[in-house]
Amino acid sequence: MNLRLWTLPPFVIVAGALAYLWSKFDALPQRYPVHWGVSGQADRFVDKSPAAVLMPGLIGLGVLALLAFNVWQVEKSARGGKASALWLALLEWMVALLFVVVTLLPLLGGLERGTMLVLLLAPTAIILGVAIKVSMKSYEAPAAPKEAWKFGVFYYNPADPDVMVPKRTGLGYTMNFARPASWWIIVGLVLLITIPLLVLR
Repeated sequence: MNLRLWTLPPFVIVAGALAYLWSKFDALPQRYPVHWGVSGQADRFVDKSPAAVLMPGLIGLGVLALLAFNVWQVEKSARGGKASALWLALLEWMVALLFVVVTLLPLLGGLERGTMLVLLLAPTAIILGVAIKVSMKSYEAPAAPKEAWKFGVFYYNPADPDVMVPKRTGLGYTMNFARPASWWIIVGLVLLITIPLLVLR
């Protein structure tokens, strides 16, 4: 099974939802909803603009890119392997479905409280379950050398080709900060957080 190919359809799914929403741009309200409460009704609005309409889907594509990169890195890692990478790929699919819901919410105009909770919490619950499974797989992986841990928390080992390594304690993976790709991941996370805050003020 080529897991790299399995990471591509989620991009198509979210991009399709984004394209469909964009095709309805003229019909969207001028006061555009950008946040919904658990009641199922929008509780924050901004002036309609291409940035406001496209932002949720673009954020989704960014998150998927980071997840896909992690799948590739864990799959080729000596400490990760296909089992962990397969669970991460499933996580990417669940995140894609969640972002499809978020992207298309403005077309629905509001939902009943129960429907909103199901649409948002069900994928979230699955995502958490898959994340726990990935973490358990990481716990079974061979440990990284102790001398490469800085302050007991940060892994820095230029001799280690792996970008993702199991945490020293607990479950899950962390980054090898000696690899440039780790810093690109951090830059990507910062951009995903700050750009929406700046655009949708």
